[in-house]
Amino acid sequence: MNKKLNLSMNALEQWRHEQRELHRQLLKGNFVLDETMIVHESTLAKLLGVGEHTMRNYRAQHLLHYIKLRSQVFYIKPLVFLDLLDLCQK
Repeated sequence: MNKKLNLSMNALEQWRHEQRELHRQLLKGNFVLDETMIVHESTLAKLLGVGEHTMRNYRAQHLLHYIKLRSQVFYIKPLVFLDLLDLCQK
């Protein structure tokens, strides 16, 4: 990534809490994909502190997993969290 990610500590802590809860659900065999796990590209861009063009570049570089439905781009929070962890380790 060329730009520095601008993540707030509150946002990271919230995502970390969500990951822990997801892990607990997976261990119990209770995984359900619902709307709370899906984030629109504009929301994720705001959270990361980047623009639309940068998000397109991230997709082109295969840095973040995404889904495209009816010309809209969405991200699954657990996958984005793992992608961000991978990027931080590089």
